[in-house]
Amino acid sequence: MEKQKLQGNDIIMLYRIRWRIEMIYKSWKSYLRITNLPERANKIRVESFIYSLLIFILLFQVHFYEYYLQKQKAKNNQTISLMKLMQYIVNNIALIIYLSYLGDTAYKNNLLNKQILYYCRYEQRKDRLNYEQLIQKLS
Repeated sequence: MEKQKLQGNDIIMLYRIRWRIEMIYKSWKSYLRITNLPERANKIRVESFIYSLLIFILLFQVHFYEYYLQKQKAKNNQTISLMKLMQYIVNNIALIIYLSYLGDTAYKNNLLNKQILYYCRYEQRKDRLNYEQLIQKLS
């Protein structure tokens, strides 16, 4: 089997993508406080806490983030930041829960769409590429 050699630019691009993994973990740690385990809890409670957070993360990543990511891309070719969306959800969880009781109404969808697009989109940078731009460049 022949070993493949990477060019310097390829190594830089791979390092930037690896950095994305660090940013995802940072969002879990900062906004979901995944590292703040309950004090004086037995093994079952700690495991329950960890599994609950991981289930929430899975549902968030798969359902909420991917839904709005695809919606924003289709609407205006803008992408949303995982970190900003995580922060928005943590700061506005009461509003999101309240709106979920309204069912599938145009008011709810319009309000969430406008707020998420405004508060959670990537900024256009001139000095460096954001994550989505890196992925597009690699494709």
